[in-house]
Amino acid sequence: MRESYGSTTASRGLRHRLMRWFGRSTEARVHPSRQTLRGIMEISPSPLLLVSANGRILELSPSAADLLESDTLAGTDIDKLIAPEDLPAFRQLCRANRQSGAPAKLRTVLADAFPVEIAVTPLRISTHTGLREAYLLGLTNISEVEVLRSALEYRVNHDPLTGLLSRQGFLRRVHAAHQAGELGLVLLDVDHFKTVNDNFGHDTGDALLLAVAEALRSAIGANCAAGRLGGEEFGIVFPCREDSELIDFAQKVRKTVRRASVACGTRRISRTCSLGAILPPSDMSVEQAVTLADAAMLEAKSIGRDRAILADDAFIESHDARGGGISMEEIREAINSGAIRNYLQPIVDVETREIAGFEALVRWEKCDGSLILPDKFLGKFLSLTHAEEGVSLLRRLRMQVMETLTIAPGAYVAFNVELDSLAVPGAAAQLAESFGPYCGGDRPIVLEISERAFNERLDLKTVLSELEKLRSTGFRLALDDFGAASSNIARLLDFPVDIVKLDKLLINDLLNESTTRKPLFPIAMMCSWLNVRIVAEGVEEQAQLELLQSARITHQQGFLFSPPRPVEEINAIKLTIGTDPEAKSADVRIPESTAAAGMLDDELAELDQIGQ
Repeated sequence: MRESYGSTTASRGLRHRLMRWFGRSTEARVHPSRQTLRGIMEISPSPLLLVSANGRILELSPSAADLLESDTLAGTDIDKLIAPEDLPAFRQLCRANRQSGAPAKLRTVLADAFPVEIAVTPLRISTHTGLREAYLLGLTNISEVEVLRSALEYRVNHDPLTGLLSRQGFLRRVHAAHQAGELGLVLLDVDHFKTVNDNFGHDTGDALLLAVAEALRSAIGANCAAGRLGGEEFGIVFPCREDSELIDFAQKVRKTVRRASVACGTRRISRTCSLGAILPPSDMSVEQAVTLADAAMLEAKSIGRDRAILADDAFIESHDARGGGISMEEIREAINSGAIRNYLQPIVDVETREIAGFEALVRWEKCDGSLILPDKFLGKFLSLTHAEEGVSLLRRLRMQVMETLTIAPGAYVAFNVELDSLAVPGAAAQLAESFGPYCGGDRPIVLEISERAFNERLDLKTVLSELEKLRSTGFRLALDDFGAASSNIARLLDFPVDIVKLDKLLINDLLNESTTRKPLFPIAMMCSWLNVRIVAEGVEEQAQLELLQSARITHQQGFLFSPPRPVEEINAIKLTIGTDPEAKSADVRIPESTAAAGMLDDELAELDQIGQ
């Protein structure tokens, strides 16, 4: 009988009766008899107890007997089943419900063994002597519910790949540490991780992320917490009170991650990481702290990666001065509206008095006519171009230049390219596509890659292959910032370079350091042997021009000739030689060469001897 009454039809009938009886106010209900309630409870799939006003158990459903592992509880005092510490709350709940007539719930343990949630519903039972006050207790076994809830909570708060905290779980720990006044926050991003997925497959990428996660576990203590915030970005909560303690910890993490590696065939794959850290004051919000730690991490990536930067007071002041409050959405809107665009700075041949080329330099024009220079937004701009929409944004900026530039038809246009974007098979084709029909066209296009960006972690074999594909397509290649790092000669020999651009810092020191001037002739001769053109950038003084020209470095760029300008202004300029009284400020001025100042005569003679 019990099994047949447990059918779906019976359950629907039960729900209908309960809704009819208990869905009304106490006064409006049709009060059931005890016999009717016994029948309902007999077929109920849910554990139910009928309890008198004085706490005596009158009836219990078969499912309640199964849950409590006893069918002899009728006549027992309910107080003997409820955990003693929960009795006052239970009694108060019953009194309150009797007054309001509304169901309410309480969690407790029955018979010292069964964690349950009790739904208490007051009712009146119809008897031959009148109505009697009673309670219907619905029991929910929460031991299984808690297991499921705990499992769900774990999945929400933990990353499924690494087992570290998820972004949500990590931010909870960040808030808790901040409230305790001991929040040391470290954010880190694995350098050049995309090249692992692209070159060795996503399985290898996942394996490396697991190795990084294990490295983080080994580097942190029991009172710390580590999380994977998304992709190859991780975070650590490190409770501390001193900046020095936090940056020392960040450096320890950096070195630990550097040693993490995974096997891929016969190779070991590893990557460095860039870190940003902050020990926020109590009046700084968690959101501000995360933003500043992220900015410090981006700064670490932009100046060479594999380093940790502390967002201390000096960094925050500099960050604010450099437009740190600029959001990605503002940058996106500025590109779409044309406020962010490429300016051009001429590259002049001081010997032939002609414009040899232009370098495209991104600028942000504000509505009030002022300019925001790249150091205030370039990090976020580059991060945006790495996203899926980045290809179309870069294409738009580059096409604007190529479509509108009309002056000096034979002069090339140079665009800066991030080296790590070329460490992926197929990068050359994607880059060529961003120039549309101008790829391989009449006006040469030069791609500038920074000497500073080379490091042993890059897949240089893939980079070389992609560079050779670009050259075969018609692009020229320039090695920028030459002299700012080591292994320059090897770079010239190994890579298909057409142009070398001397680092601006090297040019700045020409007039002050004789040791800086001495290598000019050897550099010029070496590039001549390799059929590589030299460009000196950052030329701002006449003496620099003459010293470079004496070293046979005739292609020069800098404010001495012209600042970067919008394309429409570049199209309207004219070349002026010397100090033409009719020259306009918008013209490109090529100073006339004169004899070097007396203070440079000895240096020039020594340079000439070295050259010979």
